[in-house]
Amino acid sequence: MIQPNIQLLHGHIVIHWCMATIRIPVADIIEIVDLHNPTSHEKPVIRIGDPNGTKAYSCIRTKKADYLIYSNDQTWRTEVLSC
Repeated sequence: MIQPNIQLLHGHIVIHWCMATIRIPVADIIEIVDLHNPTSHEKPVIRIGDPNGTKAYSCIRTKKADYLIYSNDQTWRTEVLSC
C-alpha cells in the first residue's frame, strides 16, 4: 500500500500521492482532527490515500474543502501544528 508523502513547504502542506500533488495553504486551514469514523461533511471532500488497512486518518478542514488523509504515518501533524 502506498502511503501519501506529506510535507510542509513555504507555507503550504504539500501532499504527493500516486501521480498527484496537492497543495493546501496553511492560512486556509481551520483545524486538523483525528477521525475514527468518517463523518458527514458539508463541503467537498477530497480523499487521499488508501483506506483499506489504514489504522488512523486525519481530516484537514479548510475554508473550501475537507481533506481526509488515510495514512498510518502521522508524523507530519506535529510539524504542521507547530506553525
